[in-house]
Amino acid sequence: MIVFKDKLTIEETKVVEDFFISAKNYHNIQHFNFPINDENSSVNRLFILKFDADKNLIGYGAILFSSFSLFRYYKIAKIIFGPVCLSLTIENEFANEIISELKRNKRIIKIEIQRNLIEPVEWDYLPKLKEKHKATLLIPLNSSIQEIYNNFATVLKKNLKSAKNKGIEIILLQNNDTHQVEEFVATYHAMCLSREIVLSNDNYIQSICNFIIKSERGFILVAKLDGKIVGGGIFFINSKICSYYVGAAAPEFRKIPISHAVLYDAIMRAKALNLDFFDLGGYELNTDPKQQSFHINQFKIQFSNQLYVYEKVIDLVISPFIYNSLNSISTFLRKVKKRF
Repeated sequence: MIVFKDKLTIEETKVVEDFFISAKNYHNIQHFNFPINDENSSVNRLFILKFDADKNLIGYGAILFSSFSLFRYYKIAKIIFGPVCLSLTIENEFANEIISELKRNKRIIKIEIQRNLIEPVEWDYLPKLKEKHKATLLIPLNSSIQEIYNNFATVLKKNLKSAKNKGIEIILLQNNDTHQVEEFVATYHAMCLSREIVLSNDNYIQSICNFIIKSERGFILVAKLDGKIVGGGIFFINSKICSYYVGAAAPEFRKIPISHAVLYDAIMRAKALNLDFFDLGGYELNTDPKQQSFHINQFKIQFSNQLYVYEKVIDLVISPFIYNSLNSISTFLRKVKKRF
């Protein structure tokens, strides 16, 4: 039996978290996403829960619904996470059930599925990548720390030395570090306000921190200067990959390379855990120097220039005639709009 829910109760969230923790070796290797209610998320997101005959949770996933271009009546369903299951057999069964259920809704004309398997590509292939592709930068951890460090950009090595000379200390948060988690969340919030960006609200970041500490599916680092938290980062461990999720740096210490030091410490910890890769948390395609994502790319590429691309989204068109007709009309209307 599968159940669709637009929001999980506190009890359901705990059940899903416990299940997710028990599924440490689940088959599917995906980009990170976690079973926590995101209060900042769209109301069009649904959680999917699969139960066995004894009402035990055996599968979990999430779907995001979006309107089709100019025709808002019709919807596109994107499976943004999962299904996470304890075995490949259950996973395949769950996926088929989700697709069958979505097909019942006449307003859904397309289902997007992304398994997020990754493969390396050469940089000259970058112009060929479309919006459907997602990319990231990976650092293979099969070399020594010294060899990994040697491959860093020269400017990064200088910044790491600068952070050390200025007294930046990196600390791993533990189970009883509630106050420091709150300080980290406050630093994150201050950074977002200063840069006029909204990534995730405080409650969600707090929930992510609590989940990681409880589940040991990653770790949280904070950067201290003279005993005060001035930055940090959240890192997920999924299969044999450590992924950078979000970082924070106090705006009043912007000139100190805090994030550089945090990431380097995280890379060393991932290496010590015998993981295969360190994922720098995405590489935005098709950016220009006016966008903040361009500068984030430039920061990340100092650590690694090994570009990897996630498997392209698979489009499962439910109503080919309606889908193709709406596409043609949308294209025509955009051309008319450009003329005027």
